[in-house]
Amino acid sequence: MKRRADGRWVKKITLPDGTPKYFYSIADTEKKAIKDIEMQLLEYKEEDVNKNLFSNVAQKWADDSFERLEHNTLKQYKPCLKACIDYFKGKMIQDITPVNVKHYIAMLEKNGYAKKTIKNRLSVLNLIMHSALVEQLIVSNPCQFVSIKTPNTREKRQAICAKDIAAIKEHADCTFGFFALFLLYTGLRRGEAFAITPKDIDYKNKTVSITKTVEWIGCKPNIKNRPKTVAGNRIVPLPGFLMPELIKRKNNKYIFQNSKGELMDNSQVTRNWNAYIKESGVKATPHMLRHTYATLLFDADIDVKTAQTWLGHTDIKTTLDIYTHLSEQRRESATEKWQAFLTTF
Repeated sequence: MKRRADGRWVKKITLPDGTPKYFYSIADTEKKAIKDIEMQLLEYKEEDVNKNLFSNVAQKWADDSFERLEHNTLKQYKPCLKACIDYFKGKMIQDITPVNVKHYIAMLEKNGYAKKTIKNRLSVLNLIMHSALVEQLIVSNPCQFVSIKTPNTREKRQAICAKDIAAIKEHADCTFGFFALFLLYTGLRRGEAFAITPKDIDYKNKTVSITKTVEWIGCKPNIKNRPKTVAGNRIVPLPGFLMPELIKRKNNKYIFQNSKGELMDNSQVTRNWNAYIKESGVKATPHMLRHTYATLLFDADIDVKTAQTWLGHTDIKTTLDIYTHLSEQRRESATEKWQAFLTTF
């Protein structure tokens, strides 16, 4: 403790990283200055401790990051953030080890959480820890080598059967019938299809450009001026039999719109799709039609790279997984046919 020329008392401490930190007092005596600076040191230490609490680091990450996230991502991340804060409540960020993270994941697996939920929670925790690493609050990310062991019990999305494909063709004129037919033969995601305007269609070359998508915030539709992924920005060929109906809608604001010529809200979409299912008898979801489109590409011997482009998959592995699965099905079917044939002898 010493007094400066300007009359202030000063005390210097060295932080763990070697950085000097100064505390000042304008007290008139050294005794008062010591008491004043001791109070400042206590407040600083308490503030420093609070800064390193996992809950505070996590909340700071959220405050810095959430405003930049898409609505659907934010919707998934918020409950994950709360769950992580609840689990690591009262823990210092630097005290959380890979073992702690493994125990957290093991607890979620034991309690029967879905693989996607566990994956999202680990992803959020990893982002928090990465932020802490950048801020030099920790020396390594404890999530780095932690993996999820829970098997994915969710059923794979299946393509619809030949009977349903025939029904979709037959019921193209019923409620939402053309929408179903369009999805089946373009493989577009639901949001991509609703965002299409006549300007996106090249009527001469029979293609559609995918440059945007619709997302529903609550029930309200909103146009995002980009597809779901970078690879989603693509040009998809249109079968000739879709063109007459698309030409009829050339003066629409959107190819698929409500009676007021605007985007459908989520409840309108659901009502129309349910009406379609009832009228046509087709048991399918819009995404099942996308999977069926991939199956049709496989049956038509469209190479996997072209299929990846038309489907808008970022990673060719996604397309390869579909093609491999279909190939295995064909192989099993061929084996069964061969075995059945042999029984005739």
